Amino acid sequence: MRGPLRTGEQTATFLRGTADHRLSALWVLLAHTGARRGEILGSSWDDVDLDAIELHIRRALAVVAHQVHPGDTKTADSVRTVALDARSVDVLRAHRKRQAAERLALGAGWADTGLVFTTPTGEWLHPERVSRTFGELAARLGLPVIRLHDLRHGWATAALTAGLPLEVVSDRLGHRTTAITADVYSHVQPEVQGDAAERVAALFAGSSTGSRWQSVGSGRHGPGR
Repeated sequence: MRGPLRTGEQTATFLRGTADHRLSALWVLLAHTGARRGEILGSSWDDVDLDAIELHIRRALAVVAHQVHPGDTKTADSVRTVALDARSVDVLRAHRKRQAAERLALGAGWADTGLVFTTPTGEWLHPERVSRTFGELAARLGLPVIRLHDLRHGWATAALTAGLPLEVVSDRLGHRTTAITADVYSHVQPEVQGDAAERVAALFAGSSTGSRWQSVGSGRHGPGR
């Protein structure tokens, strides 16, 4: 029975259980950025700026009739810059060292694709094989039968539940419009709305709400929007 990673605990269980896996950095990056599988697999080291703590998503690997085709992102709006968190930076640094060791050991046999995530010989990873590996690892850890794409859904659900603005989530996911994000994640909206209602009610109930109310009313769009 298929089901997404519904809780942060499940995602944490997967990441802890795969910390020693060769592709552990890939799992962390997918879980922490909400990026698409092909976008991360198509990223080169030139797209990664660990000093600026950013990942520039410019291209992707696609699968057509089981064949891998490097190319553009899903849409023009999918070209974007994604901020990285400290853990992602740490695992990427460790992954780069591991990849450098593999390259050194292989010598002239290394395929210099420049990609962040490769086979042990430097070639691109087949997205479908990566998804199968993910499913096998999740099953070994006793997690539900899930897709790799559910890491993206898990990030978006967590972000919206945590109160991140829809515009921020939409930009990070690379959606063309916020309407797409709102439609795909409509199941999260009741929970977000309930949380918002409680927060506003708490504002009104406070004994010293002056400065807090001013901060709400002085936003970019003003109190009329």
